Amino acid sequence: MTRVALIVFLVPLVLGAQAPESPDALARALEARYQGIRDFSADFTQTYRGGALKTQTSERGTVAVRKPGLMKWIYTSPERKELISDGKKIYGAKDCAKCHKAG
Repeated sequence: MTRVALIVFLVPLVLGAQAPESPDALARALEARYQGIRDFSADFTQTYRGGALKTQTSERGTVAVRKPGLMKWIYTSPERKELISDGKKIYGAKDCAKCHKAG
């Protein structure tokens, strides 16, 4: 997932108005661009189909990446949750405010 997100982010920056000649050239250009980036953040929308009914779900949020290997994905819609990576493991948490209501 990380490589896909980086490719989606970096391809427009690398390509500009002219495409590299081959997939290898594109890969080299992307790698060179990525090596020069220390950190970045972006808004995202993630859409997928899943569950027993194969319903489509869209989630939105922001992602922040800091090299080497640190990432933080903050989902804001439809519910708040966070995924944080230290480069070795991914940790996740959901906002459970509704779980703590006095019943």
